[in-house]
Amino acid sequence: MRLARDLRSRVRLLPADGDAALCLALERHAEAAELHRRALRTEKMKPWHELRIGINIFATPIENLCQTPRSVGSDLKRLQDLLGDVHDLDVLAERWRATAADSAALAKWQENIARRAPGTN
Repeated sequence: MRLARDLRSRVRLLPADGDAALCLALERHAEAAELHRRALRTEKMKPWHELRIGINIFATPIENLCQTPRSVGSDLKRLQDLLGDVHDLDVLAERWRATAADSAALAKWQENIARRAPGTN
Protein backbone atom coordinates (compact mmCIF):
# COMPACT_ATOMS: atom_id res chain seq x y z
CA MET A 1 0.00 0.00 0.00
CA ARG A 2 2.84 2.35 0.84
CA LEU A 3 4.54 1.68 -2.49
CA ALA A 4 1.30 2.36 -4.37
CA ARG A 5 0.91 5.63 -2.47
CA ASP A 6 4.51 6.66 -3.23
CA LEU A 7 4.16 5.78 -6.90
CA ARG A 8 0.92 7.75 -7.26
CA SER A 9 2.65 10.87 -5.98
CA ARG A 10 5.59 10.35 -8.36
CA VAL A 11 3.41 9.72 -11.40
CA ARG A 12 1.92 13.17 -10.98
CA LEU A 13 5.42 14.54 -11.58
CA LEU A 14 5.72 12.59 -14.83
CA PRO A 15 2.56 13.21 -16.84
CA ALA A 16 1.76 10.78 -19.64
CA ASP A 17 3.12 11.93 -22.98
CA GLY A 18 4.99 14.80 -21.31
CA ASP A 19 8.54 15.75 -22.22
CA ALA A 20 9.98 13.86 -19.25
CA ALA A 21 8.13 10.66 -20.23
CA LEU A 22 9.32 10.95 -23.83
CA CYS A 23 12.88 11.62 -22.66
CA LEU A 24 12.76 8.54 -20.41
CA ALA A 25 11.46 6.43 -23.30
CA LEU A 26 14.22 7.75 -25.57
CA GLU A 27 16.90 6.92 -22.97
CA ARG A 28 15.50 3.41 -22.54
CA HIS A 29 15.42 2.99 -26.32
CA ALA A 30 19.10 3.96 -26.61
CA GLU A 31 19.99 1.45 -23.87
CA ALA A 32 18.01 -1.32 -25.59
CA ALA A 33 19.63 -0.46 -28.94
CA GLU A 34 23.09 -0.83 -27.38
CA LEU A 35 22.10 -4.19 -25.85
CA HIS A 36 20.86 -5.25 -29.29
CA ARG A 37 24.20 -4.33 -30.90
CA ARG A 38 26.03 -6.37 -28.25
CA ALA A 39 23.75 -9.38 -28.70
CA LEU A 40 24.19 -9.38 -32.46
CA ARG A 41 27.96 -9.78 -32.03
CA THR A 42 27.69 -13.15 -30.28
CA GLU A 43 25.71 -16.34 -29.95
CA LYS A 44 26.26 -16.50 -26.21
CA MET A 45 23.21 -16.66 -24.00
CA LYS A 46 23.91 -13.79 -21.59
CA PRO A 47 23.80 -10.82 -24.04
CA TRP A 48 20.53 -12.06 -25.53
CA HIS A 49 18.99 -12.44 -22.08
CA GLU A 50 20.21 -8.93 -21.19
CA LEU A 51 18.53 -7.69 -24.39
CA ARG A 52 15.25 -9.23 -23.28
CA ILE A 53 15.51 -7.44 -19.93
CA GLY A 54 16.46 -4.19 -21.70
CA ILE A 55 13.42 -4.43 -23.97
CA ASN A 56 11.24 -4.99 -20.92
CA ILE A 57 12.71 -1.86 -19.30
CA PHE A 58 12.13 0.06 -22.55
CA ALA A 59 8.57 -1.23 -22.92
CA THR A 60 7.44 -0.05 -19.49
CA PRO A 61 7.51 3.72 -20.15
CA ILE A 62 6.26 3.19 -23.70
CA GLU A 63 3.22 1.25 -22.49
CA ASN A 64 2.50 3.35 -19.41
CA LEU A 65 3.57 6.90 -20.16
CA CYS A 66 3.56 7.45 -23.91
CA GLN A 67 0.51 7.70 -26.12
CA THR A 68 1.54 5.02 -28.61
CA PRO A 69 -0.62 2.78 -30.77
CA ARG A 70 -1.57 -0.53 -29.14
CA SER A 71 0.31 -2.35 -31.89
CA VAL A 72 3.61 -0.97 -30.54
CA GLY A 73 2.96 -2.49 -27.12
CA SER A 74 1.89 -5.80 -28.63
CA ASP A 75 4.97 -5.86 -30.88
CA LEU A 76 7.22 -5.26 -27.87
CA LYS A 77 5.42 -8.01 -25.95
CA ARG A 78 5.87 -10.42 -28.86
CA LEU A 79 9.57 -9.58 -29.04
CA GLN A 80 9.94 -10.16 -25.29
CA ASP A 81 8.15 -13.50 -25.63
CA LEU A 82 10.39 -14.59 -28.52
CA LEU A 83 13.54 -13.65 -26.64
CA GLY A 84 12.17 -15.49 -23.61
CA ASP A 85 11.67 -18.60 -25.73
CA VAL A 86 15.26 -18.32 -27.01
CA HIS A 87 16.50 -18.02 -23.42
CA ASP A 88 14.48 -21.10 -22.40
CA LEU A 89 16.01 -23.05 -25.29
CA ASP A 90 19.51 -21.89 -24.29
CA VAL A 91 18.94 -23.11 -20.74
CA LEU A 92 17.59 -26.40 -22.08
CA ALA A 93 20.64 -26.81 -24.33
CA GLU A 94 22.96 -26.24 -21.35
CA ARG A 95 21.11 -28.86 -19.33
CA TRP A 96 21.23 -31.24 -22.27
CA ARG A 97 24.99 -30.86 -22.57
CA ALA A 98 25.37 -31.40 -18.83
CA THR A 99 23.41 -34.66 -18.88
CA ALA A 100 24.59 -35.94 -22.26
CA ALA A 101 27.70 -37.41 -20.63
CA ASP A 102 25.46 -39.55 -18.40
CA SER A 103 24.04 -42.29 -20.64
CA ALA A 104 21.16 -43.12 -18.26
CA ALA A 105 20.09 -39.46 -18.10
CA LEU A 106 20.43 -39.20 -21.88
CA ALA A 107 18.20 -42.24 -22.37
CA LYS A 108 15.60 -40.71 -20.02
CA TRP A 109 15.62 -37.42 -21.98
CA GLN A 110 15.18 -39.27 -25.27
CA GLU A 111 12.33 -41.33 -23.82
CA ASN A 112 10.54 -38.19 -22.55
CA ILE A 113 11.00 -36.39 -25.88
CA ALA A 114 9.70 -39.39 -27.84
CA ARG A 115 6.68 -39.70 -25.55
CA ARG A 116 5.77 -36.01 -26.00
CA ALA A 117 6.48 -35.78 -29.74
CA PRO A 118 3.45 -34.97 -31.91
CA GLY A 119 1.83 -38.04 -33.39
CA THR A 120 3.15 -40.46 -30.77
CA ASN A 121 0.26 -40.23 -28.29
